[in-house]
Amino acid sequence: MGIFDVAQHVVNQSAGLITGNLTLGNADMMSAIESQLATMGIGELLGLFLETQIVKLCMSIMAIVIFIVVFGRMIEIYLVVSIAPILFSTMANREWLIYKGGQTTTQNILIANGSFATV
Repeated sequence: MGIFDVAQHVVNQSAGLITGNLTLGNADMMSAIESQLATMGIGELLGLFLETQIVKLCMSIMAIVIFIVVFGRMIEIYLVVSIAPILFSTMANREWLIYKGGQTTTQNILIANGSFATV
């Protein structure tokens, strides 16, 4: 749970940077943008609109993918950490020469995560 607390602290610290507002302090800059848009034709404005909509869609898709990846990894970490005591308790068994369930399972997890190439 300490991992999640650290991650939550980092997210809370960065939230102030992310949720900032976009203010154009210079009114001349805004009027320059308006005059530049006024000189554009219908086709150019339509193209600009389509470009911004495509970028908006891509940003939404990227946000969803990042959300899924982050939560998937958090769940994976939680599951591995919660099941680790079972594996290590079977490795400390007296009949470890006969039953190697914990060792085999641990090796399989490490191989699946790419930690070991071969056993």
